[in-house]
Amino acid sequence: MPIQPIVRTVVEYAKNNPKQVREMGGTIVTVFSLMASGVAKSLEIQKNRKKEKLEEGGYSYRKERLLRYKSEIQKRLPDMKKKELFFHLLEVEDIIQSIKDDIDNAFKVNPALVLKKELNKWNNIHQGISSTMDNLDYEELLMYYNDANYKSDYFEGFKLIIETLNKHKSDGDKEKLHFYVKEITNKSMAKIQRDFL
Repeated sequence: MPIQPIVRTVVEYAKNNPKQVREMGGTIVTVFSLMASGVAKSLEIQKNRKKEKLEEGGYSYRKERLLRYKSEIQKRLPDMKKKELFFHLLEVEDIIQSIKDDIDNAFKVNPALVLKKELNKWNNIHQGISSTMDNLDYEELLMYYNDANYKSDYFEGFKLIIETLNKHKSDGDKEKLHFYVKEITNKSMAKIQRDFL
């Protein structure tokens, strides 16, 4: 039930009839409190329906994945290993490409607009995964650079990254090291030069 038209009507009535509003003050407060509780209840019902539908598998694959990313996966990104982040990044890139293909194949304007909104949501998720991966890569590389005995399973399956970092470190060529870290992490060169002395 749309609430805004009701609220507008009540406000207009209150402006035009201030005496009657004062007389009905208690009634108006009661009505608004009932409306607020009704809105809260309807939002709760909607939330439960979405949850049930998600559990039942009633959504399309993309919608289901979008809901999962928003509700579960994005919260766990900082705790994931690089290979998990990489998997999610590839999955999101595939979904983005699928949406772009659907937009190209859409003959009507409305479906294309809806798909563009969906595309924006997925692009935001992609950006979040990319920036999380860049930050974690940078943090881990910095830890490996500063402590030869540092051990972490973040780069599990990507040991070549650490081996290359150690090779550049042992060669003593700071410029190559800095460019390598920039290539991996997409951080600014000034930041890299400051942190990787």
